[in-house]
Amino acid sequence: MLHSVKSLEGFSIGAADGTIGKVKDFYFDVEAWVFRYVVANTNVWLGREVLLSPQSIGQADWEGKVLPVTITKEQVKNSPSIDTDEPISRQYESSYLGYYGYPYYWGGTEDAHLRSCNAVMGYHIHARDGDIGHVKGFLADDYLWSVHFSVRQRTVRASVLA
Repeated sequence: MLHSVKSLEGFSIGAADGTIGKVKDFYFDVEAWVFRYVVANTNVWLGREVLLSPQSIGQADWEGKVLPVTITKEQVKNSPSIDTDEPISRQYESSYLGYYGYPYYWGGTEDAHLRSCNAVMGYHIHARDGDIGHVKGFLADDYLWSVHFSVRQRTVRASVLA
């Protein structure tokens, strides 16, 4: 089912053995249009932000506002640290994916094309014939974790009558 990515922000993240934090953001691959990571704010418990792969995410509990993950708190605690204010490097991803035993999703040494959903909000959208608005959100499939649509807000041009 398609859901607004913004509607998942603030959901509690339920690990196999307890709550680890809240959903803060998502990183998506701009070439494949799939989510690669959920940014989890674990400041209350761990004091840092961590990345979670959709490979560990279960079906969202929309009523309880919980995003379950199949990993443990101990695994999250010992996971590689990340500065979410900086771009995610392939070196970091190799370390992260290796730590959890997840397969790499890229071939060769191509550049990372990951973007934060929150950082992209407000970007202008241009068509061949001009500006058509700006990014207001994303609709995602919460089963395959793929981006289906970007939601735009139309640009309104005001004119002054003299």
